[in-house]
Amino acid sequence: MPKKNYYQILGIEKDAELGQIRSAYLCLSLKWHPDKNPNNQEEAEKMFKEIAEAYEVLSNFEERKKYDAATDFDKVFLVDPIWKVKTELSKWMVGGAREGPLYNSWWRNY
Repeated sequence: MPKKNYYQILGIEKDAELGQIRSAYLCLSLKWHPDKNPNNQEEAEKMFKEIAEAYEVLSNFEERKKYDAATDFDKVFLVDPIWKVKTELSKWMVGGAREGPLYNSWWRNY
């Protein structure tokens, strides 16, 4: 199991898209580049390498899938199965919208 939480290193959510991952990587790599931190070069080099490693894994779809399967970071709660049923039913009832008279009347009953 990987020991590092790459999502935390980049400061992004687990469901972040590739654009968000790239943006976080660019900002952090500029901030922690060893040339921009001459007073704290050792720590900057360490952080720069961690940021690059996190980006390398999370930007590659296959590597990210393997990483997510091997880690259990941030598992706060399990999704209630009935919630999934209600969500899928509501999407079917109103074509994916979460508003409208049919959705509202159905949702209030449960």
